[in-house]
Amino acid sequence: MVLMWIAAILPLPRPEPLLELPSAISAGRVPDIECQATISIRSDGVLFYGTQEVASSRLANVLREHHAHHRCEDAPLLLQADRHASYASVRNVVRAARDAHVTTITVVVAASAS
Repeated sequence: MVLMWIAAILPLPRPEPLLELPSAISAGRVPDIECQATISIRSDGVLFYGTQEVASSRLANVLREHHAHHRCEDAPLLLQADRHASYASVRNVVRAARDAHVTTITVVVAASAS
């Protein structure tokens, strides 16, 4: 009985890395595109492709494989970086995307409360 009560009040784990996104005064909605890849950067620099952790040295290959598997023309890369992630981490993702011939990167931010 106690276990069911604990299970009922504890939040379920989120399927994506927990990020504190930077905010922007002017933020638009990102359209859902079936074949887009999402890369997340945690504050400690750990990278995720969707919900799967990926080494930065493999990121360009992962993006190439994604593009080959989904066969989409100019599929955008959604980049969501924690507001405390280093510039170097973001730069490395952009370089990997360039090496994988990604032409469009959309940076995901949270809308500002003001």
